[in-house]
Amino acid sequence: MSLLSTSSFLNTSSFLNTSSFLNTSSLLNTSSFLNTSSPIKYTTESLNWQLNCSSIFNGKVNLEHSDKLWVPSDDEFYRQAKSCAWIRNQLDPGYYVSEEEKQFPLAFAINVHQSSYQIFRFLKVIYRPHNVYCIHYDKKSSESFKQLMITIAECLPNVIVPEKIEAVVRGWHTIVDAQMNCFNDLYELRNKFPWQYAMTLCGKEVPLRTNREMVNTLRKLNGTSAVKLSTYNDNNTYWKYDNYLNKNNDVIHSNIKLGPVPFNLTISKSMAYFGLSTPFVEFLLKSKKAKMFRKFIDHTRVPEEHFISTLYNTTGNYNACGENILIYVSYDI
Repeated sequence: MSLLSTSSFLNTSSFLNTSSFLNTSSLLNTSSFLNTSSPIKYTTESLNWQLNCSSIFNGKVNLEHSDKLWVPSDDEFYRQAKSCAWIRNQLDPGYYVSEEEKQFPLAFAINVHQSSYQIFRFLKVIYRPHNVYCIHYDKKSSESFKQLMITIAECLPNVIVPEKIEAVVRGWHTIVDAQMNCFNDLYELRNKFPWQYAMTLCGKEVPLRTNREMVNTLRKLNGTSAVKLSTYNDNNTYWKYDNYLNKNNDVIHSNIKLGPVPFNLTISKSMAYFGLSTPFVEFLLKSKKAKMFRKFIDHTRVPEEHFISTLYNTTGNYNACGENILIYVSYDI
């Protein structure tokens, strides 16, 4: 396993308390997933030690050797995980869920595209029966990967895949489209699952706050969304010039200037991950301003970093706490 992003840790000193990791020792143990006899080990004799949290925090693990770890392919993992009984058993939290959490359900909009084994471990960390989860897989994903995501949704009443699936391209509006597809379906489910906030993630980001910690923090926001804002340099070309996809699905920058930004909005930048209140999600889905701006960003580059943040900026609800809610680690296996 290799950590790809430490900048997202923000207040890193607080992360040395492993109690907030939601029993990560089981997260790193393949025996609970693949009938293996021991926790993950490196395969070479020189690195034949158990991978665990203590080793990581004590600096005894070289996390650059991810190629030494055996990870099942999507086909291999699908053969193991396609049973509803197996899925339900693995995702049973098995630990105490407070009444406060049950009274403050969350929704999760998750973009994924590969490594079903990694995604399932990710779900094992964040899954709670009272929350609701939308998993958007990439239309270009392998068939076994897509089928497992569909099977998980069929087996669990609080997990869905969106009705509309996108072929996602990095740096293109399809990432926003995937998020909005999930928001739309989650919003339609709000009577059955009265979620208070929608959290956006991808399959390579695992929150380092427990569900209870997130609930405690979000309650204090009293309906304010968690969006960290920054202003683009006025010379930024991502949204000033038309962009298009070539035949290789590369985002190509042109010299054609885009028209004025709708409603004279000031473009703001943020991370691509947020904690959005139910009313703000409704605003994204239904307001004329959001719909017109969404059409505008279809021609911009990396719109997931300025679509929601720009619209949130227009509400005047700045949230200094936002950056501390969505603390996550980005990783590959």
